[in-house]
Amino acid sequence: GCISDTIIEIEVYPVPDVDFVADVVEGCQPLPVQFTDLSLVTPGYIINWWFWDFGDGNSSSAQNPFHIYDTAGVFDVTLQAKTSNGCTVVFTDTAMITVHPKPVAAFAATPQRTEIIYPRIEIEDLSSGASLWQYDFGDSTSSPLQQPVHLYDSIGVYEIRQIVTTDFGCKDTAFFTVYVDPSFTFYIPNAFSPNADGNNDYFFGSGIGITDYEMRIFNRWGEEVFASFNENENWNGTLRSGKLAMQDVYVYTFVVRDIYTEQHTFRGKVTLLRGEPQ
Repeated sequence: GCISDTIIEIEVYPVPDVDFVADVVEGCQPLPVQFTDLSLVTPGYIINWWFWDFGDGNSSSAQNPFHIYDTAGVFDVTLQAKTSNGCTVVFTDTAMITVHPKPVAAFAATPQRTEIIYPRIEIEDLSSGASLWQYDFGDSTSSPLQQPVHLYDSIGVYEIRQIVTTDFGCKDTAFFTVYVDPSFTFYIPNAFSPNADGNNDYFFGSGIGITDYEMRIFNRWGEEVFASFNENENWNGTLRSGKLAMQDVYVYTFVVRDIYTEQHTFRGKVTLLRGEPQ
């Protein structure tokens, strides 16, 4: 019936209260997130030992890590912390981070190179995952259509920008450069009637993309009756002597140079018609 007592003290260390926050929990891919550790333990302290699992196959041992989610999805985030007494607790915030997919902007502009006389550019949308489209044509005009058609009104090099947006507001941008070159055209009438009625009183050639201009008029005997070296100097049916040229068929020669310095020669006939002014 002998009794003996022994007292043994047992110390139970507190486990840490593991907690953390993020500066953003939802956004578009790629999503940068700054995590902040809020773990506490009393008494004691968290030693320099943390292990983060971001749920996308990546991890970190920093106390307050910065992580970029490159893939879309919903991710659990886990933090494991250890106290100075060796107690470890794992905390998981389920479905903490939501990353929405980013659209892929892409388009083609046809033709990529054209002339100002045919300045029509057609857009073919090649993007994916988008629900809204916005185009900036580089000439202070824009369009919200998915596949717009645009007409440029001046020559130049234009960078077209496409911005596509998803239902979650995620955006992507693509660029395409088009070239609108100067054009060369030249038109010559086959008749004129210099009767001072204000209609078709002058003979001349006209066009676009002209840098040098020469016009010569000959009668049926090959005599030169008029010459001009200026686009704005036209033949009014008067001979060099000051007399009116008679109604007849005359031969013309135009020598013009285009914006590409190429020379063009045009020869033909024009009918001078005489009549009473209306």
